Amino acid sequence: DIGVVLDDLFPKLDLRREVSLLSSAEELADWLTEKIRVICRRQQRFENIRHRRAIEFMIDYIHENYADDITVSELAKQLYISRNYLSQLFKNATGETFNSYLTRIRMEKAKEMLLEGKYLIYEIAEKVGYKNTPYFSTLFKKYIGMSPSDLAK
Repeated sequence: DIGVVLDDLFPKLDLRREVSLLSSAEELADWLTEKIRVICRRQQRFENIRHRRAIEFMIDYIHENYADDITVSELAKQLYISRNYLSQLFKNATGETFNSYLTRIRMEKAKEMLLEGKYLIYEIAEKVGYKNTPYFSTLFKKYIGMSPSDLAK
């Protein structure tokens, strides 16, 4: 059910022989406990890889689609992971919430565009995903430490 193939984990396991050597319920319990530990460690490694890939996917997705309306729920559906669990994984991996990370990336991109001097502030706001320019300016000042118009000077 969890994707672990016992033949892969225990390639030389002769189940009948090993079980026949057990002489008490206590030995059987110890034997089963050890097999379960191996299976759980394998599953844990699999989950860690799967989680790492999910976070990498999210980060790549944010960097490629920061101008779009992106939500954790949307990404959770694509990754087949619950929204709350995915949010928790993301925060543990990056140290930031999904929304904070997305906003920071948007502000960094906006700062780059402002420094290029090719666009007006409202155009940059739209290009990084904000239709409300005053809201964009407030966030920009919070994240960058100065207003977009001050940086553009």
